[in-house]
Amino acid sequence: MKSSLLAIALPFPPDFHYDQWLAFIACCSGSIDFVNESLVQYRIHNDNCTNILASPKIGAKTKANASEKLLKESKWLEICASKNSESQPFIQALYQKSLKRNRSVFDLPFGIMIWKNRNPLLHIMKKNGLSKFFFVLRKIWGAKVNLLF
Repeated sequence: MKSSLLAIALPFPPDFHYDQWLAFIACCSGSIDFVNESLVQYRIHNDNCTNILASPKIGAKTKANASEKLLKESKWLEICASKNSESQPFIQALYQKSLKRNRSVFDLPFGIMIWKNRNPLLHIMKKNGLSKFFFVLRKIWGAKVNLLF
């Protein structure tokens, strides 16, 4: 990472992964290049912030419920929308749709917006088109769906 990126990215938003924030800022400020080789060795320990290998953790926090996850996703969109960038209007619109989705059983326009923009939004997902479709389908369900079951 270039040191100029860090100057733009600081301060890091609290309660979110710094690598996602750096990737977002890099995309807004220029580009990201993919290196198809391992440059570091992944080490697992009990204090990891992320659990990329889904290993069981001792004393792991309880899972967030669906409402908390939706609210965290919307908060992330709000933070990204607050960053002055070329994509700010799009992210602001996605944020507003996520809030509407959070208050309903499902919100098809939110899913349509993600699907229409799936190439830039889901670019990093190493999934086929069908898997991406089902990912988007899961995104339309709001917090009130829990009340139905």
